[in-house]
Amino acid sequence: MYIYIFKSFGENQTEILKFGFSSKVDSRLSSHLSSNPLAKILYIYYNKDAQKMESDFHRHNTAIFGDEWYDVNKLQDMINFMNVKGTKCLFDFNLEQFNFNQLKYIVKS
Repeated sequence: MYIYIFKSFGENQTEILKFGFSSKVDSRLSSHLSSNPLAKILYIYYNKDAQKMESDFHRHNTAIFGDEWYDVNKLQDMINFMNVKGTKCLFDFNLEQFNFNQLKYIVKS
């Protein structure tokens, strides 16, 4: 199971972060990016308890839009939460290009 963090833009072009969970991360992220082409994937983590972890994060943090969108200043809190929980970071996407074929290879290995 996977937790992803990506950055997009809210009202007035302010940066916002999505903290989400998926069991099929490549198709989930592809769907997000097709409907939100300005989004940038920042991190993807793997943990067998990802769904519970995502729920715990949302329960203890106040979203600014919906249930999963946070102020960009929450990024370090998200990273710290994932590190404390002992997850495996598959990718740190501080890159300009994202390649789903590369992700599919990593996810399957």
